[in-house]
Amino acid sequence: MQGRISILNTYADVGAVADASHDLVVIDPLHIVEESRLKNSMKDARDIARILANVDPSIFSLLTCRGLSKVYDSSDRITGVEFIFNVPPAFRNPCSLRTYLLASNIPHSLDYRFRIAKLIARSISFLHSAQIVHKNVSPETILLLEHSQPGLESPFLVGFEKFRRAEGQTYLKGDVFWEKNLYRHPNNQNPRGAIPSPALDIAKHLENKDLRARAFRIKSSLVAMAEAHLPEKMGRVYTNVVLACLTCLDPNNQGFGDEAELTDKDGIMVGVRYIEKILYQIEDISF
Repeated sequence: MQGRISILNTYADVGAVADASHDLVVIDPLHIVEESRLKNSMKDARDIARILANVDPSIFSLLTCRGLSKVYDSSDRITGVEFIFNVPPAFRNPCSLRTYLLASNIPHSLDYRFRIAKLIARSISFLHSAQIVHKNVSPETILLLEHSQPGLESPFLVGFEKFRRAEGQTYLKGDVFWEKNLYRHPNNQNPRGAIPSPALDIAKHLENKDLRARAFRIKSSLVAMAEAHLPEKMGRVYTNVVLACLTCLDPNNQGFGDEAELTDKDGIMVGVRYIEKILYQIEDISF
């Protein structure tokens, strides 16, 4: 890899392939901390790499995976892998959505904002259909790439640090940084892993309960902000979609219905429901 540099406000890097092509690539790391999960994590990483090797970036806003590269520590132990994603030929200068939001003072047209939202929804839909749960969607894991034709910047979802296969075990892990948990439902947040058993320190259990309560308060604030500010900026239909995403795991929510309707006979979340409730509604928005 040549000229490898970090992409601001992400964990990903950008570089050029060290061959005659000098193709531009994005390097997306997957750290494997627990040695007990190494075998399964490596298998899952290879599976998703094979799936993304054939994805069409122009339709699903996911970069084509060129391959995987193992990462070793000083003792020659595997500590993770790196996904190597091809940057489409017409694109350049990857920038995180977070950096873009912080730096941009120019209001964008409504159709531009809807286009970005639709493309991100398509990427999640593709992953759900492929039985992949991303679990880490945020402005830090969405790259905006400049197009050679001005005004055609496109978002691409990366950041597969916390992904799992739909049939895999969920560890209900959140993040020690509260701002990274903004994009996860409180029921799926627990920075220390699963809630401790009674045999463990009660103080840790109480701490996790406090963190969960704070997460619900933050979610309530986000719902209130969406209801107050989104309708005038994005319209009522889009606002309802956002509210459905924020409350999809809530009992008696108005967007997705009963959680039992979201699962198959084995209790696995199915992508079809997401397509019906979210993607179709976003795609149908016109103005």
